[in-house]
Amino acid sequence: MTTYKAIHGKLVQSLASDPDSAAYEGQVWYNSTSGDFKIIQKAAGAWSTGGALNTAKAKPGGAGIQTAAAAYGGGNSEAETEVYNGSAWTESGDLNTGRGDGAGLGLSTAALFVGGETSTAYVAINESYDGSSWTETGDLNAARGALTGCGITTAALAVAGSPGFTQVTESFDGSSWTEIGDLVQGKNGGDCVGTTSAALYFGGNTPDATANSEEFNGTAWAEGNNLNRATANAGAFGIQTSAMCAGGHPNSVNCEQYDGTSWTEVGNLATGRDGQTGNNNSTNATLGLITGGSPAVTNTEEWDFTSTLAAGVWATGGNLVAAKQQGMGIGTQTAALIAGGNPALATNESYDGSSWSEIANINTGRRDGSGFGTQTAGSIVGGQSPTVAIQEAWDGSSWTEVGDLSTARHLLGASGTQTAAIAAGGEAPYKDLSEEFNGTAWTEGDNLPLAKSNGGFLGPQTAALFAGGNPGPAGQTNASYDGSSWTELADLNSTRVGCGASLSGTNTSAIVFGGQPLPNIKTEEWDGSSWTEVNDLSTSRDFQEQNAGSALAALAAGGLVPPASNATEEWTVAQNIKTITD
Repeated sequence: MTTYKAIHGKLVQSLASDPDSAAYEGQVWYNSTSGDFKIIQKAAGAWSTGGALNTAKAKPGGAGIQTAAAAYGGGNSEAETEVYNGSAWTESGDLNTGRGDGAGLGLSTAALFVGGETSTAYVAINESYDGSSWTETGDLNAARGALTGCGITTAALAVAGSPGFTQVTESFDGSSWTEIGDLVQGKNGGDCVGTTSAALYFGGNTPDATANSEEFNGTAWAEGNNLNRATANAGAFGIQTSAMCAGGHPNSVNCEQYDGTSWTEVGNLATGRDGQTGNNNSTNATLGLITGGSPAVTNTEEWDFTSTLAAGVWATGGNLVAAKQQGMGIGTQTAALIAGGNPALATNESYDGSSWSEIANINTGRRDGSGFGTQTAGSIVGGQSPTVAIQEAWDGSSWTEVGDLSTARHLLGASGTQTAAIAAGGEAPYKDLSEEFNGTAWTEGDNLPLAKSNGGFLGPQTAALFAGGNPGPAGQTNASYDGSSWTELADLNSTRVGCGASLSGTNTSAIVFGGQPLPNIKTEEWDGSSWTEVNDLSTSRDFQEQNAGSALAALAAGGLVPPASNATEEWTVAQNIKTITD
């Protein structure tokens, strides 16, 4: 009898509590406290925005992997080729014969474009790409378009296509094509992934769109497991046992993922499309991209199914000793401070992950300043009333005034450490001023793209983010700082003023939450390119200033409900742990 140790090389561990590490993905353990066997699994995948093509393409060919892809041809006569490095597309050598609706396959430095349709006819042409230029190589035995293919430049398949609804499959050995086992059912406009010995064909027209799937073993095709929906001209990537079918006719956003046994509906594309291409040489369906589509578009979307983290949720934490708003937050989810508050409070409370306690007061009572640093080495800066430039540093037991801002202001944002901080924005009036702190003094740096105040501010001095704020036009704006200059990035989905933020997040991983206009319980998550609405707060609130923690473990405390609140909530993104029930 095969044992778990024989398969995995280790015994099932007995643990008193569940591990919080992706290293346990796929491993079974016994939770001795709950009496359950458990496992960490991948969570739901998601699409994110990638770099846009330089030229819109419909029905192009595609090759490569997510971080090294190529897209070429398209329409009826386009010849342009573009290559992708994981963030941006660059134009490369043109096809010798412009065409679209052919079969693209291989790598970004060793690709094929097989068959297709020009403005006047189907073609049998096969061109090979070496990373810079195209060369015509062994042509198909018969001209066809709306075909698909898979493999590499020395071992490839070209499957199905038009005219009509052909069953033909041809195999390429690097120099010539040979007809081999036909599809069970003739089709065009379907997708194929895998290798010459283990391929998967799905969807297509028969003439109506079909959900049919067929599997190839190197010799013959056999009926496979059907998609949940009929589709044609979708984008695809993966292999026979791990495939993605994305979008398709008519301009669908729907996506399905295959695990070798069944298709499961997964997260939708942001842009509905058909006639797009995928990065055909992915080794599975965990990472991939889709680009182009009909009508001709430049959009690229990237798929990531590698995370073992479950969706983040808010949970109730310990209440503040006293209700407050407009305080200054410092620290992490389990080691935080909130100093000051309205009206010009001097109080200071410390959080240990379960309860708040009052500790040494700040020297200058104030509200609407900003805090940064840690529970044992933090600072507060600016604030009112009246508006001040004062900075106080905390050493874990007392506050000391240190280098003040160059310009007094309140409702500013600040983040970083006691020796490397940044402060930006504020009022009155609204300011675009940005200053950097080196542990001794503040020095003026690059100005914000827009004068604003009272937004969500977070990150280290070299990777800061300022989202939302006043005045009105600034409510959805988002700007990032790289240590020398500010750059405008994708806007928030909702206008926010006085929102909370994950203070120790970065300009590639952050959350913001709450804020005006009230009621507002919405939370948005930033991945470096776009904002996504995630699970809501339980308590609507604004005037939190930035609070504490990261995009995986954040803290929201106090704020204006109204009235001022003492409620604390903890945001946690934990491992996706499943209990084994049979």
